[in-house]
Amino acid sequence: MNSTFWFCLVIIVLGTVIVAIPDAGPRVIALSESHGPSMTDLAGLLVILAPWTYMSVHAVRNWRQVLKRLGRKWVSVLLVTAVTGFVLIAYAIANDSNLWPVGAMIAFVGQVVLIAAAFRGT
Repeated sequence: MNSTFWFCLVIIVLGTVIVAIPDAGPRVIALSESHGPSMTDLAGLLVILAPWTYMSVHAVRNWRQVLKRLGRKWVSVLLVTAVTGFVLIAYAIANDSNLWPVGAMIAFVGQVVLIAAAFRGT
């Protein structure tokens, strides 16, 4: 993996820290009764989304390498894992549940393995 991968990963971690900082500010967007990002959360999400988008585009562009390195079976399992995580996040937000971090971790695992396979050897 090259330095770009690690740089993006550090930026994502910094964005996650920003989102995790407790804040008492008003919600900018109300997703449900108890969920919604504040201005600080939105800033952290933007910091996360920029490198994540770059890394995802890189993974899509190198999809043949990902398939070759992981095999179709594992790629399918990882895609289902990522989608399951996203569905759990949506369910948690819609039902005012605190399960969204579990969904986020499940989605993260699926995505990071796929993205790492795209960056390996580059």
